[in-house]
Amino acid sequence: MQKKSYLCIRKFDFLHFMKKLLIILAAAYFSVGCIDSYKQTDRTFNIQSTVNAYFEFIRVKENKPIPHTIVAAYISWEEMTILLSLVGEHTGSIYDLIDNPNSDNATAYKAAQAKFGDYNTNTSTFRYYTNKDGGEWMLESGPCYYYCFSEQITKISITSNAAWGADYPAGSELGSLFVAEFASLAPYVKRGFTGTPETYIKKIVSELTADDMALMMERDWNIFGGQDLSFTTTTIPENVSEHTITISLTLDTGEVIKYSEDLAKYHI
Repeated sequence: MQKKSYLCIRKFDFLHFMKKLLIILAAAYFSVGCIDSYKQTDRTFNIQSTVNAYFEFIRVKENKPIPHTIVAAYISWEEMTILLSLVGEHTGSIYDLIDNPNSDNATAYKAAQAKFGDYNTNTSTFRYYTNKDGGEWMLESGPCYYYCFSEQITKISITSNAAWGADYPAGSELGSLFVAEFASLAPYVKRGFTGTPETYIKKIVSELTADDMALMMERDWNIFGGQDLSFTTTTIPENVSEHTITISLTLDTGEVIKYSEDLAKYHI
């Protein structure tokens, strides 16, 4: 029997990269190359925090699976990797805290900071810059750069609508077959804010704990694209194109968010 092969090129990566690259080039231009148009002031804001902005996981009403959130599946005869995009919905940032400390977004930011104990002993300084059109706050020094989720995943479940081999009938839990990879700030906080802030977690899905998934980093934390939540398995069913895979995230609120994708579209 001839071996089948499957492949998908990840959607929108190039556009996402170019968008973020333009942002960083613009930031560099305004911060160091545009002295005449942007001028620093004596107004500063200091904070002991690592997370610049918090996000919630994207969901829809009625707990229906969300299409197009699984951004890619790389499938060969030997291995399959599913990428779940970690682009979230903004809930609050350091700029909300600076500009409007009594707003809902500022309150949400402070609540998440307290929830995860992100009181970084390394102080970050923001300075206010002005130009003819107004002004804005910019990070001048310190670690307060990263984007994370304010919601904590406590469990991840992976299922399919078709049998994943004789031992895994349709609807079976497949977490023991997949290895998850993602970026987190939690180990950095636990170490007392020493070393590299971002830590890359790699662990079998069924063995993940809630502590492993605290302070999961939002996709755009890195200017070059960041880290999605990936799931890789070497156990590939022969009828891959017949599967619709569903990834369910149980949050610390008890809510379950489901993302699904038809793998038939990746069949060559």
